[in-house]
Amino acid sequence: MILAAALDAGISEEIKKLYTFIISAILSLMAAALTLIGVFANIENQRETERRSREKKLAAAKALLPASLAQMCSVCKSGMQFSDNFSEFAKKLSNDEFEEISTQRLSLSDGNLSIFREVIELTDNDAVSERLTVMLREYQVFFSRWIEDFGQEYKRAVKADGDNNTRTVEWAFLFAITVSLFDYARNEAVEPNREIGKREIWNALGVSHILSVDRDKFNGAIEIYSRAL
Repeated sequence: MILAAALDAGISEEIKKLYTFIISAILSLMAAALTLIGVFANIENQRETERRSREKKLAAAKALLPASLAQMCSVCKSGMQFSDNFSEFAKKLSNDEFEEISTQRLSLSDGNLSIFREVIELTDNDAVSERLTVMLREYQVFFSRWIEDFGQEYKRAVKADGDNNTRTVEWAFLFAITVSLFDYARNEAVEPNREIGKREIWNALGVSHILSVDRDKFNGAIEIYSRAL
């Protein structure tokens, strides 16, 4: 009997220890769960704060986008006019004068470039970011090429007219790309106009009053760039 009582007492003690362990484990798990809930809540709050901040930055950049696009259009018009009348400018102005005037007219301000980059980085609209990226890439190529030509001391002035015709169409193509983004910038469309074809490039040439009697001189370059996007 004494032995049985001792065994019962031992078993009861072990049961108490087991219950104590289980309860402690449950409490620990509950505490860990509450901690995780708090961590997840903080992460979600942080994400929401970042999302709102991003939306505000995008809204601010987008509010300035129409003005920046208008500046790009002005640059493109100058590019078309300088290219189409390159030989005439080369005769009237010295190399340094023409380079200074044209470079100034074809340059985009850092502020405008910053607006384009911000929209590219902040928007979730792939079509918009891709179109803006193409616009900036083409601008950098055309502008760099223009500067390089002056480094060759008017080498382009003695080239065939076809070269200047191609350059004229390049700036017209860039103008058409830029115009395609205005509806998005003014919140009138979710995405830019997808098509940049012959009609859009011809319209760009018309805006810059470069629709000479000899329209055929642009056909080859327009055929190439109308398929570029």
